[in-house]
Amino acid sequence: MDLAAAVFREIHLVQFSLGGWSDGFTAKLKIEFSHVEIFELSATKKPIFQWLFSTMINYLLNKVNVENLSLKLIAFSLNKRTIILNRFLKKLDYHYDFIVAHNPGAFFPAFQLAQRLSSKLGLDLEDYHPGEYNDERLTMRMKKLMSLIMLNANYCSFASPLIRKEFELDLGVTNENWLTIINGFPKIEFEKPVPVKSQKIKMVWFSQNITPGRGLENFISVISEFSSEIEFHLVGFLTEPHKAKLCLDKCNFVVHKPMDQRELHVFLKSFQVGLAIEPGKDLNNEIAVSNKLITYCQAGLFVVATPTRGQISFLTSSNLDYVIIKNEVDEIKLGITEVIKHIRNGEFNGCEQYEKAQIFSWETINYPLVDVWKR
Repeated sequence: MDLAAAVFREIHLVQFSLGGWSDGFTAKLKIEFSHVEIFELSATKKPIFQWLFSTMINYLLNKVNVENLSLKLIAFSLNKRTIILNRFLKKLDYHYDFIVAHNPGAFFPAFQLAQRLSSKLGLDLEDYHPGEYNDERLTMRMKKLMSLIMLNANYCSFASPLIRKEFELDLGVTNENWLTIINGFPKIEFEKPVPVKSQKIKMVWFSQNITPGRGLENFISVISEFSSEIEFHLVGFLTEPHKAKLCLDKCNFVVHKPMDQRELHVFLKSFQVGLAIEPGKDLNNEIAVSNKLITYCQAGLFVVATPTRGQISFLTSSNLDYVIIKNEVDEIKLGITEVIKHIRNGEFNGCEQYEKAQIFSWETINYPLVDVWKR
């Protein structure tokens, strides 16, 4: 939003409230960006009529064949928040020079609003959305939705080269206004790594939620065997049942509550190793470059990554220090042993990693986006 504020005279943001712990971060966002008018919609069961209406429409459309029906019905069948957002945007009485949509639920409402107002449309494609489903029917619906809207957008930005490549294969075309922009963060949010006073190597993993099924299980099992060598920190929202299921009661594990982006980025300066674990659960997960991976690099951490196509492509094309380990217990044991030797022998320099990764900082990579906004 800071970047948009430097280009546009006025900014409006439409977002959903989830009614959980993340709403606290939304409150901070409103204070930080007080110059931005923020419209907040509810994704909860209140108001009840809105929730019932959107849920019923979405449910019914998923029971029928909508493939040959309108783009709107396909969009409504894929995401019930699309229904809520579309109704809200119809009531907006503003003219926008540019409308930017960030996730699948917003694509159709933004497309329709841009057509109604004769505004320019931008799509921020952080993921390959057709690859997020394990249901071929939903995959084909999303491909149809994305294809029609992308061909009518003034620009599309992709968070990884492989995501862009998949969309090019789907549409059979490319476009000079299609931009590959890695999800880097502002350099100012990070501080140079500091010498670790702990005798143990400090390793970290973070996400909004700490849950099973994220690829953590094997790493947790192995890291618990290195309690004299590694202090493992996890950052995110964790329930007691999930804590028990993941066996996070070991003495060398430390769990922290969720942090906002800037707080987390500063927090990472006291770590040496970051775990970029991706299970490759679907095509999108296989080809994406996660915010987590970029964050570790910009914070100056040694990266331990699992071998998804996206992570391998990103790391092997960089000049960074990393190791790629298969998510199998025996492979993890061998890999972690080598990481410990690498750190103990002084073969890794966090400050050098920090400096190398500045090529991914938002200040460095945002120019193509500014150019397309100004055209």
